[in-house]
Amino acid sequence: MQESKQKPGQGQGHRTQREGDDRLPWSYRLSASKRLLVCLLSAVLVGAIGTAAHRMGAALNIPYGMVLSLVLVGLSAWSARARSGFGGLLLHFVVSCAVAWGFALIVKPQSALVATGSPAFTTYFSTEVWKYWLFGIIAAQVLIAFLPSRAFLPASREQASS
Repeated sequence: MQESKQKPGQGQGHRTQREGDDRLPWSYRLSASKRLLVCLLSAVLVGAIGTAAHRMGAALNIPYGMVLSLVLVGLSAWSARARSGFGGLLLHFVVSCAVAWGFALIVKPQSALVATGSPAFTTYFSTEVWKYWLFGIIAAQVLIAFLPSRAFLPASREQASS
C-alpha cells in the first residue's frame, strides 16, 4: 500500500478553521451550541468551587482562597470569551454569578459557605472576604469584557493572520 505524500491542508476538502486546526483546544473545535454548553458547565463549576474555596486563609488574614477563586473566575471567563465570543462570556457571567449569589442568598446566614458575619470572626478578611468574593466575581468578568479582542486569539489564529 502506498502512502499519499500530500502537504497538510491539501486534498481534505472544505474545512472551517475551527474544524481543521488541530492545534486549537478540543472545546474550541466543537459546534457553537456545544461550546456554549462548555461555557455553562465551566461557569457552574467556577461559581460552586469559588464559593466553597473563597474563605480559605481568611481567618488568618491571608485570603489566598479568595485570590485563587478570582483567578479561576478570570481564567474561565477568558476561556469562555475566547471560545464563544461575547455570547459565551455573557452566559458565563450570568451563570457563575447566579451560582455564587444563589449560595449566598439561599443558604442560611450562619452557613459557612458565604458567612456574612459572626462574633467568632476577629480579623478583617474573616468578616469581609464574602464581599470581595461576591463583588469580585462580577468585577473580574466585566474586566474580561473590556479587554481587546486580540487578547482572545489562540496562537494558531494569530500566526495565520500575521
